[in-house]
Amino acid sequence: MHPLMTSIRQLLERHVEQRFANHYWLEQCLGGDEEAFPYRASESAEGTVLKPFSAGEEVGSRVSPDESASSHFIVNIPMRRLPSNSLDHSKIRHLFDLIRDQSFGRTSRISAEQVKKRLAVVLGINQIHSLDPALNRNFKDFIRTVPLIGDVANRVIGFFWRPIWRRDIGVKPEDAMNQNQWELLKKRLLPAEKAFLLLKALSPENAAKVRKTYEQPGGLHPSIVDQVPYQRIREQIKNSGATRTYVSQLQEDAPDASIYFTTMDADFSDLRAGTRKGIFSRLEELIEEEESPSIASLGYSLDEQEKIILRLAVKIDMAVRATMPMPYFPEPFTAYKVRRPNQPAFLHKISFLGRGNGLESRRFIQNGEKWFTDGAVLKADGGLVTDAPGRMKTEYNQKFETLTLAILKNKRTLQALRSRVIQSHAFPKQWADIFYAGLPFSCPRVTDATTPMMHIFAVFDPISRMFAKDRYTSAVFDEEMENYENPLSDAQKNLLATARARLLQLNMKKAMVDLIEETARRSGAAIHQILAETAAEFD
Repeated sequence: MHPLMTSIRQLLERHVEQRFANHYWLEQCLGGDEEAFPYRASESAEGTVLKPFSAGEEVGSRVSPDESASSHFIVNIPMRRLPSNSLDHSKIRHLFDLIRDQSFGRTSRISAEQVKKRLAVVLGINQIHSLDPALNRNFKDFIRTVPLIGDVANRVIGFFWRPIWRRDIGVKPEDAMNQNQWELLKKRLLPAEKAFLLLKALSPENAAKVRKTYEQPGGLHPSIVDQVPYQRIREQIKNSGATRTYVSQLQEDAPDASIYFTTMDADFSDLRAGTRKGIFSRLEELIEEEESPSIASLGYSLDEQEKIILRLAVKIDMAVRATMPMPYFPEPFTAYKVRRPNQPAFLHKISFLGRGNGLESRRFIQNGEKWFTDGAVLKADGGLVTDAPGRMKTEYNQKFETLTLAILKNKRTLQALRSRVIQSHAFPKQWADIFYAGLPFSCPRVTDATTPMMHIFAVFDPISRMFAKDRYTSAVFDEEMENYENPLSDAQKNLLATARARLLQLNMKKAMVDLIEETARRSGAAIHQILAETAAEFD
């Protein structure tokens, strides 16, 4: 056969196979079964971040440095956007209004004056790359039409992140001759986005149902959420030309000042957190008190609209983190010194990337260990006020609008206060894992160290003491709270001695074991104090 005819025949065979492969799922979707769409979000995958684009040069985008200031702040804020046809920019304007009015001092006027001299913001708005190209075009229009904001030095950039899709046709069609043939036909499926376009061309209504299965109006499908590349999103904003421009400008215009690269989240609602003093004024005070540490944070607290148990749990978590020499610093608000006075900045040498797709703060600190040599401090003063992410919310901690003494003493409440769901450092394993990660020590099996560390924590943690009783009751709560500062019992002394001995057997230095015990004492005391203060409110 002539080579041209052979090529034509191969193309025809491929076309027939492709039509057959796509006919099956398409027919099902057109019949109203959106589950027949032949792609699913891939499990255990991480989405990819695409090239950023911006709204252009903003009015008043340069900082006007305060020559008397010892430090300036470059803030990176990631903001999530769901696919939409809206061009409403009110959330962006509200975010910058809060930054302008609440960052410094006690009044909006003082804050606005200082913001112009001390602060630059890069807002990185990220959106899932939608199956529907019309919504992707809308997102670019949304970024390009961001209103000019002249009262805060800023850049606004946008970028997509693309999820990973896997083929999943589901039921084998009756006319497939055998499994091998069907596997071959699966390879002839249109790519996910082209498959969606074909469905949309034939039935926009059914295509919308398929899209909303994954890109839900109230939030993404859980399988999509698992793919969100949190580390890469922050890395994209950090490495943007916008951030680099501010670093260069402040190096040139304010050579005698430090630069603190500050991470924030976009869902904050208050930057004064009950103290009525702006968060960057409080941060500056902390930096001065601690003699310009490499890492500084004021933590965060939850909005009053969040349920009471979750708010109390976060308060305890922040208090425990503050007792640790190198805690897991919270992404909602942490500042990193990336330039010392009259020295080159080194932000570009540090990355958020590491194992997994979360724990951005920990990865950044690990990768910056060589440069973060001036200490770290977390002061739990409420930081900024933010909304609770959905992952923190459980059926129990969302159950109660108000707290009573009986509810506080309930075992399920105490369990909720140190739940792993909220990454609570009051949970023994979380405390030990985070502490171990910050120690200049390692052993082949991590649990050889973290298990005795958990036991040391449990000796001083009032909740662990309560749960160690044969049967927990509210009377146990009262007894433990009243007698917490009494000398350790023989059983507690033995547990502490055994745990310390195990750590020493791992060739951990005594000074390090002493540090673990002292931190456990401070952590337990912090938990006890908050529980006692909460219980006293009902007297």
